[in-house]
Amino acid sequence: MNKNAERYYVEQLQKHYPGYLPEGPPRDSEEPDFLLDHEGTVVGLEVTQLFKAGSTPFPEKEVIAFQRKAVSRAGEMYRQLHPDRPIYFSAYFHNDVPMSDLEACARTLADLAFTSDRGTHRQHMTSPKWLSVWTVIPDERDSTTV
Repeated sequence: MNKNAERYYVEQLQKHYPGYLPEGPPRDSEEPDFLLDHEGTVVGLEVTQLFKAGSTPFPEKEVIAFQRKAVSRAGEMYRQLHPDRPIYFSAYFHNDVPMSDLEACARTLADLAFTSDRGTHRQHMTSPKWLSVWTVIPDERDSTTV
């Protein structure tokens, strides 16, 4: 992956998911790919390949749009089922996320958000094979959060 493509992904992540990475322009580096300054601390960022060429019949933008819709729909489902347990939920997918059934994908994510301990989790034997990493954080704005 060339440096311009890596920079594009970092900038898109900063733009569409504010707060996940420190703000400000990434400084070029080689190991790791970029350095970001965060309140006097330097954070290193290594960009890995997000999509393998030819790994899916769907264009990248279509895959990303499906993933966003699945997480959004999972949030709606979760809030309907568990209004007394508000959370923030994020998910990172592998290339082979099934794009044929949005509702089933969202339901799986909503169930996983409810059954997972708070914190960041990596794929394991019982998690969906298409899910790489997910994070569950209590929404502290609500006093009923457990």
